[in-house]
Amino acid sequence: MSYKITEDVQLEVAGLSVTAKGKKGEDKKVFKAKHIVLKKEGDTFTVTTDSPRKVDRTDVGTIIGHVKNMVEGVEKGFTYKMKVVYAHFPVTVKVTGKKLVVENFLGEKMARSMDLVEGVTVQVKGPEITLTGVDKELVGLCASQLEQLCRIRDRDRRVFQDGIYIIEKNGVSTLHK
Repeated sequence: MSYKITEDVQLEVAGLSVTAKGKKGEDKKVFKAKHIVLKKEGDTFTVTTDSPRKVDRTDVGTIIGHVKNMVEGVEKGFTYKMKVVYAHFPVTVKVTGKKLVVENFLGEKMARSMDLVEGVTVQVKGPEITLTGVDKELVGLCASQLEQLCRIRDRDRRVFQDGIYIIEKNGVSTLHK
């Protein structure tokens, strides 16, 4: 299976390691798939396998998908927008150093905090939080951790809908229409 690389991106292949460089930054991944051969010839990236096993053949498509995401990330970047929702107590979200702190969630005296993922930029403007980065997996991981940080337990979800939720991924709304 092959993938054509755009002119704006430099892709380097060394064994099972792939590095993509573009105007937004650099992304590197090392794949641990066995029986896979990665090649770059000109502007074409090719992944092949001689294995008859289905597991090895499916790794080909997975690696192509990862490389497509790497190319898109270093070319355009990935952006997730999240919204702070509260009805009972006003929630404050701050970025302090390498931590994101959520204060007064459901009136709790102790602040909830999480370590920021390296490679992801977090901006807080009022009730909106914007996560940006070149690695799709890291940006999604950070958004997921932030949603889980404000997960409500032991309360009725129909009444307490407070939290931090993903509302947009790369300009596409995740809200129901």
